[in-house]
Order: sequence, then C-alpha cells, then structure tokens
Amino acid sequence: MRTTEALMQNHEETYQRHTQKLKRIGQKLKRNARKLKQKPEVKSETLKSKSENARKLKRNPEMLKRNGDGRALLMRVSDDAIIRHRSTTHD
Repeated sequence: MRTTEALMQNHEETYQRHTQKLKRIGQKLKRNARKLKQKPEVKSETLKSKSENARKLKRNPEMLKRNGDGRALLMRVSDDAIIRHRSTTHD
C-alpha cells in the first residue's frame, strides 16, 4: 500500500503534466486564431481554386470564358460566344 505522501506526490506530478498540456493546447488555439484573423475574407474570381471554378461552371456553363493564361474567368457571355469558344479550344 502506498503512503499518503507518495500518493500526493503522484497526484501533484499528474496535475503538473496536465496543466502543461492544457497550456500548450491554449497557445496553439490562440496562434491558430491569430492566423485566421490575418487571412483575407474575399478572394477575386480569378484567384479562386480551379475546382471551385469547375463546380460553378458545371452549374452554369454559360459563365465560361477563358483569359490568356487559361484560368477560367466567370463571366456572363451569350450562348453563341460559348459555342464559338468551345469550337476553338479543341487542340
């Protein structure tokens, strides 16, 4: 059977270990919150990911128009312009 003193020491060590762990978690959360505050909320249409553009284009194919570097720009264009565009892009 352990003595009361040994039990108290074990309890104290466990308490210290857990408080250190909680402090580290708290610091990590604060750091992440700071990083989130720094990020800009709104991105321009051309900077959005290709997958997001592709998702939008699946829903609204009339929005397709490409710029010089090949990224999809989301713009409203007429149906005949899309047909012309699609016929020219088959390399």
